[in-house]
Amino acid sequence: MQKVRRARAVAIAKAEDADRLFRLRLLLLCAGATAAFLVLSAIS
Repeated sequence: MQKVRRARAVAIAKAEDADRLFRLRLLLLCAGATAAFLVLSAIS
């Protein structure tokens, strides 16, 4: 029983980690797009 509980805890931790990574990647993507847009606006 203890093994099952531990496996579930690990699975939940991994899922939360993946979610956090996904959000971070999305945030970086938005920041990059904004920076590119500002640079293009400044050039033209």
